Amino acid sequence: RSEVIQSVEPTKPVGFVSVCAGDGLAELFRDLGVDTIVSGGQTMNPSTDDILSAIDTVNAENIFVLPNNKNIDMVAMQAADASTEKKVIVIHTKSVPEGISALLAFDENEPAEANKENNIEDKIIKTDPVIKIKLFLISLLFIVTLSL
Repeated sequence: RSEVIQSVEPTKPVGFVSVCAGDGLAELFRDLGVDTIVSGGQTMNPSTDDILSAIDTVNAENIFVLPNNKNIDMVAMQAADASTEKKVIVIHTKSVPEGISALLAFDENEPAEANKENNIEDKIIKTDPVIKIKLFLISLLFIVTLSL
């Protein structure tokens, strides 16, 4: 009798799930280290199950969820509460630029809890409006470049 041996990707310490709309933004978030993208945005809010399914696909001990929209924040919190097997931390990003700045503010040399305790949300949500505009323009430029 033969057994099928499957390789299992080792669990990493931290993973990311991000909500965004469109292939360009999805690619940008993947380039910044996001493991799983949930399609959604201003008028197409994902369900709790959509986000929970995305969380389940990430092979990490700690998973940060970036809702990137104030309307999706509550759904992300519900998904985090419903996840029983993984530690899920929702970073309350209310826009794509805030999601990008959260990823840039994350310190991979620190444990997940340290990132949360070091006020990663304060670093991104209270960001100077000029920086938010710059991040938005960088995102827009990236999307335009992809479409050429």
